[in-house]
Amino acid sequence: MDGLKDNIMETRQGNLRIPPVESPGAVTTEEGNLSEDKLTENKLTENKLAEDKLPEDKLPEDRLAEDKLAACTARARGGNIIFFDGVCGLCDHFVQLVLDHDKTGKFLFCPLQSDFAKQKLAAHGIKSSELGSVVLILACGEPAEAAYTKSEAALRILGALDKSTPLVLLKYSLILPAFLRNFGYDLVASNRYKVFGRLETCRIPLPEERQRFLDL
Repeated sequence: MDGLKDNIMETRQGNLRIPPVESPGAVTTEEGNLSEDKLTENKLTENKLAEDKLPEDKLPEDRLAEDKLAACTARARGGNIIFFDGVCGLCDHFVQLVLDHDKTGKFLFCPLQSDFAKQKLAAHGIKSSELGSVVLILACGEPAEAAYTKSEAALRILGALDKSTPLVLLKYSLILPAFLRNFGYDLVASNRYKVFGRLETCRIPLPEERQRFLDL
């Protein structure tokens, strides 16, 4: 009772001192700063995890290109690759001709416009931008890899087709001097767009042909 009286007296005299009451969950300034830092760190971690889990169609273009190039390289290893102008009507007919008469699948196909073609041709000192040509690479990725262009490429391809087609006999034209063979080849190649037209996009193979085409 004496204590209560003392408090009442202090209140009347204006001397009552009430300690500050902390709200539930309140933090000191130092603790608040630590919490903000922690939140920032957690946010950065979440963003990093989200980037790592991006779906394939949202990956950077350069990474997609690298993955595609690696896939082409793996599929092409040991194969015989025909590189062709993907927007040339004549080349499209030539590819279809090979498909029709190469039932055993000796050849794979890849457009000259692809990154894989540019890489592989550059390794042989061939610039695809300077070619109005079909390019043939045998034993791709192997020590015996060899590249052929223009008339030699075309005649070697025709000569390796199924024996049931008379086109295989054209391989004997290889005995002619290269300058004679390439004169006729260059004449046709330089006018191929005028005569056979230019396609808007590269050839889209049929479902049963897709395994024969790289860079898809």
